Amino acid sequence: MRIAGINVDIHATFLILLAWIALADYGAGRTAAAAIEGVLLTLAIFASVVLHEFGHALMAARFGVKTRSITLLPIGGVARLERMPDRPGQELAIAIAGPSVTAGIILVFVIALWVTGTSFVMPETRSVTVGSFLAQLMWVNVVLLVFNLLPAFPMDGGRVLRAGLATRMSYARATEIATQIGKIFALLFALLGLFVVSNPFLIVIAAFVWLSAAAEAAAAQLKATVGDVAVARAMVTDVHSLTSRLSARLSGDRRSSRHRCADAGKSSQGACGRTHRRPGRRRDAAELCGDDTRRVTRARSRAPSDVPLSNASGITRARARRFAHGGEDQ
Repeated sequence: MRIAGINVDIHATFLILLAWIALADYGAGRTAAAAIEGVLLTLAIFASVVLHEFGHALMAARFGVKTRSITLLPIGGVARLERMPDRPGQELAIAIAGPSVTAGIILVFVIALWVTGTSFVMPETRSVTVGSFLAQLMWVNVVLLVFNLLPAFPMDGGRVLRAGLATRMSYARATEIATQIGKIFALLFALLGLFVVSNPFLIVIAAFVWLSAAAEAAAAQLKATVGDVAVARAMVTDVHSLTSRLSARLSGDRRSSRHRCADAGKSSQGACGRTHRRPGRRRDAAELCGDDTRRVTRARSRAPSDVPLSNASGITRARARRFAHGGEDQ
């Protein structure tokens, strides 16, 4: 499904969640109406979550950052931005946009309940009548708002924390501090889910926060390491390819060519059928094959050569660090 130019994807586990809620409510109420009520309430809650994520996406678009997709998971929604802005003020605006939308939704429910003269008290049992249904949605959104504003990086509150720290220190250091705080909250969520409320969703959220925080920290370290080093420095441009005449000669005597490649200590995946390496001095392909090679002076890359390494896919931290310090890729 595509809304406002953004793909909204539903993860398969979300459908499993709906089925589980329907079965649980049917087992508790022993009626199909109870199962339908549970599914309707869940869908309404996740509609609020989608609006929350669109708050992030639309604010990011104001700063020229595109949103690849919004994915609905059992633990909530995830907006996949192409990148995070370099300016802390922009990241702060994007992070706070989602909770602001949730606060607006709560305000709409408050007004609706006040106009209809319905009680604001959370009903003890679920019902699809207008009053109790709105009250349930309002209080669920209140819980979501408070939970999202916890400084558990990379949740919204954690991103607000990093943006604030980044105004006083380097981006990498701010991320490191926010990550440590996020991991502390992840441990608290896990302990709370295991020993206090016995809620498996808190354990899942704890794992999500921990792993996401670690991934964000690694990305920030990579960005700090390579800085503005362009992809062009990571591209291998001094390469050789075999001519058709030499390829035919090699195919006629593959065994001999394997020995020649092995003696040169050079990897020869394409010409020799498998890789051979032997310690010792490396010999250039032109030295090995003479005039039967032709130099290729331009190598292809999936990313434009002026794109920073930190924004290019498929670059490992170790390899990027070598280029950042003037090393060569072998």
